[in-house]
Amino acid sequence: MRSLLLFLASLSFAQPNPRVGFYQWESPVSSGLLRTARPRIESTGAGLLRIYLGARFDYISPVLSPHRFEGLPDPTPARILQLPWYRALLDDPALPTLVFTVYSSIDYGAGRDDINLLRPWSAREERAEYDQIFALSNLLLGDYGNLKKTVILANHEADNRMLEIMTHTGSPELAVRNLAAWQNTRFRAVDDARRRWPKARLKLLNAFEISLVNLAIFQDGHHFRIGPHGRWNALRDVVPQVHYDLLSYSCYESINSPFETGNVNTPAAQTGPRLLRDLALIARAARAPVMIGELGFAREYFDPLPTGGVTARLDSALAALRQARPPYVVFWQAFDAPRGRPEPYGFGLLEPGRPVPDVLLRFIRSIW
Repeated sequence: MRSLLLFLASLSFAQPNPRVGFYQWESPVSSGLLRTARPRIESTGAGLLRIYLGARFDYISPVLSPHRFEGLPDPTPARILQLPWYRALLDDPALPTLVFTVYSSIDYGAGRDDINLLRPWSAREERAEYDQIFALSNLLLGDYGNLKKTVILANHEADNRMLEIMTHTGSPELAVRNLAAWQNTRFRAVDDARRRWPKARLKLLNAFEISLVNLAIFQDGHHFRIGPHGRWNALRDVVPQVHYDLLSYSCYESINSPFETGNVNTPAAQTGPRLLRDLALIARAARAPVMIGELGFAREYFDPLPTGGVTARLDSALAALRQARPPYVVFWQAFDAPRGRPEPYGFGLLEPGRPVPDVLLRFIRSIW
């Protein structure tokens, strides 16, 4: 038995782990960012990369730069994916799993931008969302259908979009209605493409991502905020109304601090038990497997704490994931975002010159 386990462990080192990998959003590494990220990810044994796929930025120019997608007058997701530095991800055999945080776009008068959910969902938005997600899905299954890959089309943290809509419109009902219509349109487009290509080898999935479990949005006068006694969140209000293949959890609520107090300076060993508790809560509400869409700790924020820094918290969270065995785990992120942002700095796990935490390498390279 021991020799068999050792043999299986050796295989896990030789083959990229298709269930584990890294997100890459913005980064100071501009030109060639995706080309830079790929070998760093592959060197860890991870076989998954998650990126943004939409009209806001192209991994070369800054967000909403007038120079983004130069030479591509109509940057819809399918057209973007055919650019060489995106297409290389599909061609790379060391990345058996790709997750695209994909956003369709409309030109509302200032160039293409993500479809606006701050106004009532209309036939225009529905048609654009369906057509662009279907075109992307059709491209993947038609042109790349023979590849032995899994591609997951996801959103980014529906709860943040709920809060944005409520803050802008004052209407929780509109936020729930718009998100449900949007997600069901996206799923329908993916599913219609799968029916068109039933023999495709490439596995195409749709994920719906949430970020709140115990916390929820509440109205405070003319403002909307998030707290432990809130009323609305995507898990409670949107998930029961929508279709999806995977429910993705961006799990900072669980790993950062107890939701009751928001105090981050708590024992590091409590991180994993909180994550297990919340994954069980989500699983009871979900009609599909639950993946980890984001998990990460900022060194700048956690390492100074007397209760333990990033490594101890990461170790506790990974122990929980070995027990929970989600189908996919995505770490935020490969390289840090630019400095000067309101969020903490130091999430980058694969920064050049910085060793990858051993606990993370063991997790990636283990059979779990």
